[in-house]
Amino acid sequence: MKKFQKVAFSLLGAGLFTIVLYSCSGDDQTATKTEQAVVETEQAARGAKENEHLKKLGLAIAQDEDFIKLYKNLEYFSEFKSDRALKNELLKKEKLDEAEKNILAKAIGFESAEAAFKFETENFTYVKALTKRYDLVVIDQPDLQFVFDTALENTTTGRTCEEKLGSCKLGSWSIWIIEDAGCAAAGMAVGAASAWCGGCLGGVVASACLTAATLHLSSMLDTCADNYDDCKDK
Repeated sequence: MKKFQKVAFSLLGAGLFTIVLYSCSGDDQTATKTEQAVVETEQAARGAKENEHLKKLGLAIAQDEDFIKLYKNLEYFSEFKSDRALKNELLKKEKLDEAEKNILAKAIGFESAEAAFKFETENFTYVKALTKRYDLVVIDQPDLQFVFDTALENTTTGRTCEEKLGSCKLGSWSIWIIEDAGCAAAGMAVGAASAWCGGCLGGVVASACLTAATLHLSSMLDTCADNYDDCKDK
């Protein structure tokens, strides 16, 4: 009988010990979940605060005189009708002579290589000023995209073909500005050579970087036009 009681008490003790352990484990899990919830709440609050800061920055840039000039130049560029076949054919070449540079500029939509040069140098000046004025070099690319989407009022919520086209153009502008800002952040400045025309006064050392961005913008706008045509055909 005593042996049975010892076994019974042992089992009872083990059971109670298990219950206590389970209870403690449950408390630990609850505490962990609570701590995790607090961390997530704090992160969400910081994220919302940061987004609000970026939004205010974008709205401030939208009112900036240099940005307004930049916006007008981009509107002008977006009306170009590029000769895609000719443009793509020329871009296959490793090096273009002066005559071919003029042809490429016209294929993009510029009147001449000098006009392309002027477009790039003017806009580079505006972007560089904005980069310095608002310390944009410390902002990573996704956040910078948000800033310029805000400045350009690009909501990406359009439903009609025209609204989608407008949003596509603004998104392309935003990407182009970021690429130009990257040229500025790399320390590139006005110098003595240009990818468009060797004789252009006050050419740009960053010309290769800027011209790559210009060609990319032209390509993105071509895609916007294609998407618009596809949308209208549906």
